[in-house]
Amino acid sequence: MSSITSDFKPTPLVEEVVLQNDDSDDDEISDDILESLAGTIASSSITKSVGGGRRVSRASLRWFQEQTAEHTAFLITGDGKLSDDYILKRQSVNRPATLKSIPRLADLSTDITSIDGWVLTQLFLSGFAKLAKQTGELNKINVFPIADGDTGANMKVCLKLPVRNLLLSPSDSVLTVASNLAADVLLNGQGNSGTILSHFFVSFAEEIKASGQTETLTIDELADCITKTGAKMMDAVPDPVEGTMVSVARDCCNLSGEGPFTHLKDLLNAWTAKAKNELAKTPDELMVNGVKVLEKAGVVDSGAQGFVYIIEGMHLASQQLLPEASDINLFRRATIDTDEGVGADVDVDHTVTDTAYQFCTEAVVLLKDGVNKATVVDFISKVAAEEGLGDSIACVGGPDKQGGNMVKLHIHSNECERVFDHLKQFSREPILRKVKVEDMH
Repeated sequence: MSSITSDFKPTPLVEEVVLQNDDSDDDEISDDILESLAGTIASSSITKSVGGGRRVSRASLRWFQEQTAEHTAFLITGDGKLSDDYILKRQSVNRPATLKSIPRLADLSTDITSIDGWVLTQLFLSGFAKLAKQTGELNKINVFPIADGDTGANMKVCLKLPVRNLLLSPSDSVLTVASNLAADVLLNGQGNSGTILSHFFVSFAEEIKASGQTETLTIDELADCITKTGAKMMDAVPDPVEGTMVSVARDCCNLSGEGPFTHLKDLLNAWTAKAKNELAKTPDELMVNGVKVLEKAGVVDSGAQGFVYIIEGMHLASQQLLPEASDINLFRRATIDTDEGVGADVDVDHTVTDTAYQFCTEAVVLLKDGVNKATVVDFISKVAAEEGLGDSIACVGGPDKQGGNMVKLHIHSNECERVFDHLKQFSREPILRKVKVEDMH
């Protein structure tokens, strides 16, 4: 159960949740819930709120939580991988919705000695809150692999709905929380930075499963899961580059020599200090054709900076220095302010990198039996090298189902349809599960 001190009570969620459309043509997340409730819950339990949104009653919210809990046994398969069946079930909750207020599920400033689902959710919320505040800055300092100004936006999109969904469906179980977030980031992660970030959270859930703990982790067990997750980060891309998010995450997540830890705050202090130290090395480490492109541009790596902001947000929350975590606008649809965030006024030289490829291309593939992530990455990498199909390849592996896997591939290319055609040979279905193309020029 929760390690929160006995005098602290989590902010009630049931009375606070209001699900509303941001745009009139978007589906409300509550629609499926309310339809499923037809005939089982008296109509008097459903009330309307001001502004066109539906207030979800205590009965309907409880049903939603029970339905989620009903499938938690299938979140991670026997070999420790996320179940793609569960990921597909999660698609229905990844719809636009807003919260009336942001609940506080745990007080991270207390002397927490074990991590349950409430605490882990608050950590994820805090990390996202700091990242979201710095979106504009991250976009502006985006130099590598291409200066397309979307690193902050992609990382924010990766976490926005997944973190919001944790607040809509809270759980005491640390494994359930980690698995729910992992399933949702796989669906929501986009761009090079978003795909790599989703790889971190998918791997983190797998390490919690491997620990054998389902309800709580000790602080040292959490540190061990973080360390093992960091060791997997170089697998996020076929050609990892030093001085980027993958190398910074690998090195700063290695907490094996930092413990033992008594309280969560001790871990966050050590992790944040190490993350900032590794981030500072990126201008010297990242080389492109013999040029230190970050140093020349006068910035640190944007993806690595975003990852460090997530860690820093958790640390700031433990110091009661993160008011953004309770900002009602945190999950609302908004345009990106390019001047948003501390350091956004920095003068950046965006001419230090360029790309011959026009389109940021992504696809989610439900793979044939016997095909895995390595098969797809090896093939696409070979075609890219031999035929100039593209660059900036990143791939996150999803779950195992009946011997197959789901993967999400990211590549910069001039021939999007050719990329999709190549991927179809690996697909169990006649069409790809999801595709996205964005013009970077």
